[in-house]
Amino acid sequence: MAPRLGKASAGSAQGGPRGVRKRPAAKASGSGRGLGGSAKGSHLQPSSAPTLKFAFPSCVGICPERLTRLQDFFKDHKVFAGSVVAVARRGKVCHVSTHGCRDITAGSSMRQDSIFRIYSMTKIVTTVAIMQLYEKGLFQLDDPLHNFLPKFADMTVNVSDSDPTDTEPAKQHITIRHLLTHTSGLIYGIFGDTPLDRVYKDAGVIASPSGRLSLEKFTDAIAELPLRYHPGSKFEYSAATEVTGRLIEVLSGVSFDAYLKENIFDPLGMVDTGFAISAEQVERLASIYEVSEGGDLQPCEAFCGFPTKAAIGDLPNFLSGGGGLYSTMSDFMKFSLMLGGKGAFEGVRLLGPRTVALMTKNHLPGGVDLASLGVSMPDFHHTRGLGFGLGVAVVLGQEFGWHCSLGTYFWQGLGSTYHLHDPVEDLTVVAMASFIPAFGPGVFSVRAALSSLSAQALVD
Repeated sequence: MAPRLGKASAGSAQGGPRGVRKRPAAKASGSGRGLGGSAKGSHLQPSSAPTLKFAFPSCVGICPERLTRLQDFFKDHKVFAGSVVAVARRGKVCHVSTHGCRDITAGSSMRQDSIFRIYSMTKIVTTVAIMQLYEKGLFQLDDPLHNFLPKFADMTVNVSDSDPTDTEPAKQHITIRHLLTHTSGLIYGIFGDTPLDRVYKDAGVIASPSGRLSLEKFTDAIAELPLRYHPGSKFEYSAATEVTGRLIEVLSGVSFDAYLKENIFDPLGMVDTGFAISAEQVERLASIYEVSEGGDLQPCEAFCGFPTKAAIGDLPNFLSGGGGLYSTMSDFMKFSLMLGGKGAFEGVRLLGPRTVALMTKNHLPGGVDLASLGVSMPDFHHTRGLGFGLGVAVVLGQEFGWHCSLGTYFWQGLGSTYHLHDPVEDLTVVAMASFIPAFGPGVFSVRAALSSLSAQALVD
């Protein structure tokens, strides 16, 4: 029998940061239920699917009293309407807590099986999928992308800050490694307002599930646009992972969603993860919030061209490999423990150990950190000591400022969902909240706090 994990209180926050008012209180949800259970509205877990294993914190070298600091951080958080937090060590979950509301208006409590839009945490899933195809010898990382997507053969690069039509031929071809490290020269076109950003917007290549283009047409359209930089020369967070989703279709011969279901979700028993939710799952969906001009939490309808309305029933037209998935804490913890288990979770192997090692080491040009490439990101105070692997950020040096081991890898989603794994300590943390943007005031420091508050609880 799994040990019963301590309950979390979801009482109202005390005080609040400047410009943000307190969220309402909601009943706490007990944290001792099995995560893969069949609560009303959930799918039934296949009998052959692997399940999460549990342990008391002290059995895996974690001090339970110190772990309450992490729990209290989320319980008392002034901005999040609600959250679900889980910690695992040595492959076993030793802490789960739920806090606050799933929906403020309805007054519904957050649950362990609440469903979240995980946005850019989708990128890690897409990377695992493409690396499975890499293991089959279907491509090499430095193969030109145009070998598989011919429209990327003759790319041009915008060389003027004011004129997007002023271009020159790319000095080298985009490779698959460039896609996975965001050094392809592609951009998103939604986070800025430069002339080139506007060209992307006008072309309709907005990487949103509500976009009018299919994944194939999106990829064809973006191949017609200029790059921001020469491939391999700069890092820019971009729609490259969306292009990777199309590459998976071409290499595998099946649709992107079908590939993920057959090769990742079903083998791991990730029953609540996908590009759309069913009518039965709607009652478990966490509403997404933002801060209004008056300082209150209000439902977020859209952010930078990304509508937040859920895809219910039918799949969306655009299957975004960079930000389109819904998931739960338990589903994503299985996925995270698979990576932490060097490609295997409870006897189910998705990747070889050396492939996971390849994926989670720094791949930036010359082995430098992001700061050396002149990169600044709204997610971090700075990028010194931070590298980038294949689909994940990698801590290279203590100058990054996090309390974690070198080699820790992580990523997060725009809606305040978080994943990190410290391979030295064999420590995995997954946290799900529902606030946009994850780099906004009041939530900016959450990802660093997850690292420090979990690390300080380690005693063995």
